[in-house]
Amino acid sequence: MEKNITLNRNTRKLTYREKALSLFLRALPIKNGKHRILDYIRNVPWGLSTCPNVEFRYKNTDLVINIDDLVGWHFSILRSFDPEVVDVLTKLASPDTEHVYWDIGFNKGVCSFAIAKAMPNSKIVAIEPQAELKELNEVNLKRICPDRFEYYQLAIGLTNEILSLVIPEKNKGKATLHCSTITEDSITEDIQIVTPQTIVAQSDFGWPTLVKIDVEGHEPHVIRSLLPALKDHHCDVIVFENHFHEIENLNIIKDISKDRGYSLFGISKTIFTTKLMPVKSVAENITDYALVSQKVIANKRIFQPMLK
Repeated sequence: MEKNITLNRNTRKLTYREKALSLFLRALPIKNGKHRILDYIRNVPWGLSTCPNVEFRYKNTDLVINIDDLVGWHFSILRSFDPEVVDVLTKLASPDTEHVYWDIGFNKGVCSFAIAKAMPNSKIVAIEPQAELKELNEVNLKRICPDRFEYYQLAIGLTNEILSLVIPEKNKGKATLHCSTITEDSITEDIQIVTPQTIVAQSDFGWPTLVKIDVEGHEPHVIRSLLPALKDHHCDVIVFENHFHEIENLNIIKDISKDRGYSLFGISKTIFTTKLMPVKSVAENITDYALVSQKVIANKRIFQPMLK
C-alpha cells in the first residue's frame, strides 16, 4: 500500500546533479554549516515543476520527501535538518531509558527520523497540524519505525480550540499561529489545538521524556501546557526554537521552568562542535535552546562533554 502511494504521487529518484551535490556536501569534514553552503550553492531544487516528490535512501531506509520547500530540499540533499537539535537530544538521552520523543511541529519529520534511527527503542509521537503533510509523513514513519510511532494531526496548547494557521508556500516549516500579515504566497488553515493531557489520554506511550518544539513563536504556550510533565519530572530534555528578537518569549519560558528542576542552556554550534552554554537571556547567534533536567545534569558522563 505504501508503494502504491509512492507511485501515485509520481515519485522520482534524485537526478545525477542532485546526487553529486549531495555526495559532495555530505563528504565535507564539518559538523555544522553544510546547510548554509547548500543555500549558497543551490537554494532552489532542480526539476521541481515536473516532480517534487523524491525517493532516496536514508540510513538503510527508502524515504519519500516533497522538496517543494526549504526543509524538503535540504533533507533530500544533506539527509539532515537542524542537526544540532538532534545532536543535543541524542547525546543527553540516557541509554538506560526507553525514551518517548514528542516532535511538536513535526513538519516533514526530519528530526524524528534521526531520533528513531539513533535510538531504536524510542517511541516517536509526531504532532503536526498541516493536513497536506500527513500522508507522506505517515508513509515515512511506517518505513522508519513501523511499530513505535503515533501521529496526531493537530497542535498543542493550553486549551482545546480551533485556531488559524498561516502557512508560507515555500517554507511550510515557518507555519505560524502568530502572524499579523498574510502575504500573497501564504495560505491559512483552521487547525485543532489540544492540551498535552488530551494526547496522553489517547497515547499508548504516555508523557514524553524528550521533546522538540518548533512552532514559530508559539513555544511559550506549548511549554506552559507541558507544566504537568515538568512538575512530575517526566521530561529529561526539551529543545525549542527562540530567535534573538523574541526576548519576552524566552523570559516567559524561564519563568515557567523556574524551580521545576530544569536549567536553561543555549545550543552553541561551530562548524566542528555542538555545545551547551548556560544562559540567562537571549544570546546572539543562538536560535535553539534546551531545558535540561537536574537528573541529566547530575549524570556527568552524559552532560559534561556537552557543556561549553
